[in-house]
Amino acid sequence: MAKTAKKKSSSGSVQLEPLSLAQSQYIESIKEKVVSIGLGSAGTGKTYIAATLAAQFKIDNRKEGKIVLCRPNISDSRTIGYLKGDMEEKMAAWVVPYTDVLRKHLSGHFEEYVANGTIEVVPFEYMQGRSWDNSYIMLDEAQHTSPKEMEMFLKRIGTDSKVVISGDLRQAAKGKSSGLADIVELYESNSDLQEYMGITGFFNPNDIVRSDFCRMITRVYDN
Repeated sequence: MAKTAKKKSSSGSVQLEPLSLAQSQYIESIKEKVVSIGLGSAGTGKTYIAATLAAQFKIDNRKEGKIVLCRPNISDSRTIGYLKGDMEEKMAAWVVPYTDVLRKHLSGHFEEYVANGTIEVVPFEYMQGRSWDNSYIMLDEAQHTSPKEMEMFLKRIGTDSKVVISGDLRQAAKGKSSGLADIVELYESNSDLQEYMGITGFFNPNDIVRSDFCRMITRVYDN
């Protein structure tokens, strides 16, 4: 993750302190671009940074601003059908890494924002026809989307919104037909996309900041 420190101000804003060059580039991309993609290993702080900046977005837009959490309902263990509750409740269990960070930074208001709908978990099944204005939208495990799903997701973006997409193409169940791989390829060949979108790679083992063990075990499995 990255370090956070509360600023001494009445706004309650949160200041991020990057722990790697890639983290610094990722933070800058999220602040400057409409869509930011973080590619690479677990333990590099992609989730923590995205969720912390989402909390800052909500602090700055307390009443109107919306946080939307999305991810494809694909798991290596394929256990979603055994989780209790309806689809939204099942999906909520999968976005805990984000909601834990949001709870930390939103000073007890997290449940209030969930209740009034300004923090929402949206499965892909319920995304068609939606439009998100003044929103901070996070898509996790994007390597498991199809190109059509990624296209549909990106077309939900309305005015005054930010989108942060994270994933690891090495874990793409769909291989080269991954929606994440497709949008990265489109980005590399399209100058219009490059104006609105930024991609940050977390491919150096030293980008892993979760722990020394996490860094070591990642090297072992990668080799």
